[in-house]
Amino acid sequence: MQSADLHETISEALATDAQLYTMLGGGRDRVHDRVPSNRKFPFITVDRLQANAWNTDLDDGRDTIATIRVWSRARNRVQSYDIADRIIEIVESLSASATIILAQYVSATHERAVSQNAFLATLRFRLLTEHA
Repeated sequence: MQSADLHETISEALATDAQLYTMLGGGRDRVHDRVPSNRKFPFITVDRLQANAWNTDLDDGRDTIATIRVWSRARNRVQSYDIADRIIEIVESLSASATIILAQYVSATHERAVSQNAFLATLRFRLLTEHA
């Protein structure tokens, strides 16, 4: 699976999840590949994908670290924690697909993004994929 395809798979899974849709205020336009200029909070960015070769004797694949960010302007961090937890469930469920062998939560950082006047959760996932 190429990086662009993996990015699209992750973005589509997030944008079409009914529970996450509700948590984001009912907007499918809340999943982006960069911070939008006309941002409506809360929103998600599927940011960096760092791909490395992951080959076996029989198949070629990739070991990818995906970074997903949650942006919230709620009064406290609870909203960003809840959205982050749902994202973890969604991304880990991608392991059931044909070309994603493993989708594993690795880490999260929760902080205050002072310049954006927002709470920011940065999630990292490890995804092992085969070439389709």
